[in-house]
Amino acid sequence: FEILLDNSASNGMEYLRTHPLSENRVAEAKDRIKESSQELPADSLDYQLFRARLIMLLSKRPEIYLEDERVAVSDVGRYQQALAVRRKVLGPTHPDTAESLNHLATLYFETGELEKAEGLFRQVLEVFESTYGSEHQQVGVVLNNLGNLHTRRRQPEKAEGYYLRALDLSEDG
Repeated sequence: FEILLDNSASNGMEYLRTHPLSENRVAEAKDRIKESSQELPADSLDYQLFRARLIMLLSKRPEIYLEDERVAVSDVGRYQQALAVRRKVLGPTHPDTAESLNHLATLYFETGELEKAEGLFRQVLEVFESTYGSEHQQVGVVLNNLGNLHTRRRQPEKAEGYYLRALDLSEDG
């Protein structure tokens, strides 16, 4: 509320006309928060992964957000943790395990760690081809990712090969 009052052009008056608050109510709310002994639950792994994935997908320049080492390390750590759990529970060749590998590879790609990304994308491709067959749309997604990776490396011939294979799969499906 204080931030609203400080940053609002009308000193928050417009908001307060429709949402009346007295200083007393604000003080009471602050006291209740301080007195509350209940801690918030820790974010679930699924939430953390979804949050990291949204940052990667929706941010125009996720590398800026991920330049903060605490964030980048924690996001990579979350993906690695999810991957370890899925490998243990489902096995290394399960499609869901490969999906976690794909997310981690995408994170590496977005942060410029192209060697790590390529290795993981290739593992994902191998699992998807052996699980779904070489004509499946999931294979096309990974081929497209590999094309993007080689485009970023300025290797147009390699990129073109992956893009053409991905395009063939999208036209067939």
